[in-house]
Amino acid sequence: MRYNFLNESTVGGLDSNGMLPDKATIVTEIYAAKLDDSGQPITGEDGHFVPDKLLVHAVMEKRQGWGDLVPSELRNGDWNYAVFKADKTLKEGVNQAACLACHKPLHDADYLFSYQALVDRKQ
Repeated sequence: MRYNFLNESTVGGLDSNGMLPDKATIVTEIYAAKLDDSGQPITGEDGHFVPDKLLVHAVMEKRQGWGDLVPSELRNGDWNYAVFKADKTLKEGVNQAACLACHKPLHDADYLFSYQALVDRKQ
């Protein structure tokens, strides 16, 4: 289960080119689903899984020039990624190349899986 949190730059929305501004930040809290006695996910009244234990915070942030530090075959504009444990300390050993590679095909959506939600919010 995921919950996204946006900073003020991100909430401000997309520019005329459909891109988020410098300093845009998205924090995603990732939770395990609460399980019943038989190991099946429990759903709430809304039909969605009920969150249980917070697993990690995944963060993506956009800063001018950050993309210059990334090889072109993986570069996601100026986005950079990090994963933090539930206690908010950096999770060691996370290969950022996996984040970059996963988001790379989303070039036209400013490398965001949540791009459409931002477009809908702007309208």
